[in-house]
Amino acid sequence: MKAVLLALLAPAALGLAPTRVAPRMSLKPETAAALGKAAGAAALGAALVLGDVSPAAAAAAAPAAKQPGPIQYAQLEDCATSKNFAKRQRKTVATLEGRLKKYEPGSPPYLALQQTLDQANNRFKRYADSDLLCGKDGLPHLVVDGNPVHLAEFVFPGIGFLYTAGYIGSAGRKYVKTVAKTKNPAEKEIIIDVPLALTIMLSNYLWPRDAYAEFIKGDFVADADEITVSPR
Repeated sequence: MKAVLLALLAPAALGLAPTRVAPRMSLKPETAAALGKAAGAAALGAALVLGDVSPAAAAAAAPAAKQPGPIQYAQLEDCATSKNFAKRQRKTVATLEGRLKKYEPGSPPYLALQQTLDQANNRFKRYADSDLLCGKDGLPHLVVDGNPVHLAEFVFPGIGFLYTAGYIGSAGRKYVKTVAKTKNPAEKEIIIDVPLALTIMLSNYLWPRDAYAEFIKGDFVADADEITVSPR
């Protein structure tokens, strides 16, 4: 049985292996490397099917084993135990403390730098106390692969950003639609009617519901004949 399988698999492995070419022909380095890796994979597959992984087959398949796999968390570590994170913190604090020594205690520059130093220490402490993972650069890296443990790092801030962006756009849209019904809408677009704008902004916190209602009624998108097209 082994002889039959070897007879079937050996030609494929030999066909993938780089062969000696004519003197006038040459293979690019990347092409030769790809062929070598394919030959190694074929040799290892033949050995596995035959139930015998010899050292020669393993050595032939070694280049294929070096191919990069999917990115895992192996290159990340907890910021609280990261040496590069601690090094970055020491460097930041030392820089601010060095600048702090140049000013007299109690002076405005001294107080401003002291506040910056306190903020830096608090920021590093929050990072260390959280579940953030740091890379080799000592900086926190967001994990956005759907892991529930790191859900708050990206999903919640992302939802907050989308809500805020939609809130601003929806309030501006309501303002433009409202002033369009006045006697001089162009003037109110240039000179903002502050009381009207504040009223719209304070009542716009449920903009997703209002936008959905307008979409259902067909008022969310303007008709094509209402779109101003510049002359060309």
